[in-house]
Amino acid sequence: MPVKNIMSMSLVTIGRDQTILEAAKMMEIKKVGSLVVTSGSSPVGILTERDIVRKVIAQEKPLDIHLSLVMSTPLLTIDPEDSITDAAGKMMKHKIRRLPVVRNGELLGIVTTTDFSKHLAGNNITEEILKAMSRRPR
Repeated sequence: MPVKNIMSMSLVTIGRDQTILEAAKMMEIKKVGSLVVTSGSSPVGILTERDIVRKVIAQEKPLDIHLSLVMSTPLLTIDPEDSITDAAGKMMKHKIRRLPVVRNGELLGIVTTTDFSKHLAGNNITEEILKAMSRRPR
């Protein structure tokens, strides 16, 4: 099954020159745990609640610091036609919970661990995810 079948198309983006404070406020307003960071229209990184805690608060950085200095990069992405097995494998290998879906530099959506859990009811998906997890490097 391709990633496009389970990805969420409702994701929130923010410019790389915005500040941590602006990002945190946007996350609260939009009720999301991450923002895809863009430069122009191209996705260049991701900012998660975890990034804010570890890279800003724990290191006592100012809230007016630009996202480009604390976002997670390089941005790992997946093509919408790639399989959910590939997505699960990539997420497990890199220990990430969110994987932007990109084709030809265009951000189309995002696949998250929540998207996988929403679709676990189908046997085929469960089997594909279990296969990907069993290949996880240790």
